[in-house]
Amino acid sequence: MKNCLFILFTFLLCFSCFHKAYGQKEKPYSYKINENIPDSIKNNLHKIDSTILSYLRKGEFDKFENIMSPRLKEKVPNSAEIVSSFKELMPKGNFSYKDEYWIKHATPGTQHPIISPFMTYYINHNSSNEEEYVSLRLAKDKLYTFMLLSIYTKGENGWNLETLTGGVYSTYGKTGLDYYQLSQRALEKGYILNAYLHMLCGKDAMNPGGPYFQYQQKNEVIAYEASLVKLMVSTFQFPRILEGIEGKPEILGVQPQIIQEGIFPLIIYQTDISLDDKQELERQNDQVKEKIEDIFPGIRSFGSYLLYRVFNRETIETGQIYQFIEKNE
Repeated sequence: MKNCLFILFTFLLCFSCFHKAYGQKEKPYSYKINENIPDSIKNNLHKIDSTILSYLRKGEFDKFENIMSPRLKEKVPNSAEIVSSFKELMPKGNFSYKDEYWIKHATPGTQHPIISPFMTYYINHNSSNEEEYVSLRLAKDKLYTFMLLSIYTKGENGWNLETLTGGVYSTYGKTGLDYYQLSQRALEKGYILNAYLHMLCGKDAMNPGGPYFQYQQKNEVIAYEASLVKLMVSTFQFPRILEGIEGKPEILGVQPQIIQEGIFPLIIYQTDISLDDKQELERQNDQVKEKIEDIFPGIRSFGSYLLYRVFNRETIETGQIYQFIEKNE
């Protein structure tokens, strides 16, 4: 009888373990994207997003602090730091949603990657609760598009802001990856300077979501940039005196200039000619224009204009300049 009871007890114990291990499995980590998120969840978070945006723009530190998660308060005890920095950065235009993610069954203390719908980027965040929400919003300025990345966590008292970060998403309508592709095309044509300028244009837009956002091609882009910089340095030496031109114009460098009309190469050079002698400066600039395509192959194909910024050698430290604009035919 005792043996029968022992066998029965052992069987029940094993069944109990089996039931816990196989019959009551923890639900796996998952997330829903954009239109797959229930409207009730989405609408609730949209209201919170709008509220936070209002606090940031109005500089309402105390109200903003009430919606911060305990973890965020530990990281940034002074809510004024967050509000002040974002108030300066954010454009005044309306924000629209780029992507949204509703996360379920996350393991606290574990990083769970979120892959974007077209696998162009991913988000990595160390979860603090089982249920979280991520929103990526965009707002356009005259020349830039700004991205705001918010991560919320759901605790006992509802939704709280866990992370807030942002940055330049695009410059003049193009993302960092767009400029990467433009740079590659220019390099294929042998236009090394153009490739370099495109790369510089996209540099600020390669990390719009801080440490939590990363393009899938990020490492590829970093390797390409390093290779291109080496090629640029070995091909063009600055400063460079243009021989045979009176006044000894000396090119100091070339950089992309972002203005309302577009992005154009800005050629910076210094000269012996006084900046008050406009006639001589124009004559010299005409000669520089004649040589510029030979020095930088393909530079006129970069955009509709070439910009020139001229310093005088004797007065360069004063910052006084004279500028020319050349329209490409």
